[in-house]
Amino acid sequence: MTQYGSAKKIALGFAVGVFISITPTFGFHMILATIFSTIFRINRASAILGTWFNNPLTTPFIYYIDYKIGGYIINTGGGSFALKPLTIEHYISLGSSVMLPVFIGSIILGIPVAMICYIAVKLFLKKYKSVKTSVI
Repeated sequence: MTQYGSAKKIALGFAVGVFISITPTFGFHMILATIFSTIFRINRASAILGTWFNNPLTTPFIYYIDYKIGGYIINTGGGSFALKPLTIEHYISLGSSVMLPVFIGSIILGIPVAMICYIAVKLFLKKYKSVKTSVI
């Protein structure tokens, strides 16, 4: 395997992509994954793949959980905000009362989720490699 194709680099790439996908940077996930994978010299394809952890089906749930965690941390009283329309303009118009809790919550949620994904992908790749070499 090459340096960027090692199990560690692939798992790190996926974990970085998952972390980025949990942040409120909707629409820029793949761009950020490309930038960070280049800077940190990790597998770019797995980082981009990891960004699909947050997709049109999971976005409302992830951002809602981000908001609730962030609201709890900064003690905003757990107010509510509308998840629709799902546009960046809508969330910007809500201002810091919503975006700050979502941002803080995304960091707190993103770290353990990315760590779990890193471990799972690395174990999977090591198992896959051992099965593949035993077959040959």
